[in-house]
Amino acid sequence: MKIIRTIKITNEQFYDYLEQQLIEDIKNSQHKKISASDIQKGLKYKKEDAQSKLVTEIYIQQYVRDECYRFKVIYMSDSTSIEYRTKPVDEGLQITMTQHIQSFEEKRHHKLSRHFHEAIYLSRMTQAIYDIENTILNIK
Repeated sequence: MKIIRTIKITNEQFYDYLEQQLIEDIKNSQHKKISASDIQKGLKYKKEDAQSKLVTEIYIQQYVRDECYRFKVIYMSDSTSIEYRTKPVDEGLQITMTQHIQSFEEKRHHKLSRHFHEAIYLSRMTQAIYDIENTILNIK
């Protein structure tokens, strides 16, 4: 599934935010300090949910600052790949977000059910981008 949205932030703000979130996530889950320069293809870490105790593995598949960030989240019985591609435009920053949920893609859903679930996922993807924008704008 893929969406394209334009938000009113800069490329620099977007990637600064992503890097800070990743650095904090690794610090909290691994008790390890990394810097933005450590964020690159091949970086992996695991984190455990405090309530459910389920462990997820996060794997950076591609990271080119100001261009692309792709990662895979591996759960006990499923995995999700997410990619952000960015392009500065006059109105702000155009973000192309692609999401692939392994279990959703592998199953053959009834056409109506598939469209319903796709609509839900696309709505969540859009909301995720706007949440990032709002968080960044509130940091200023």
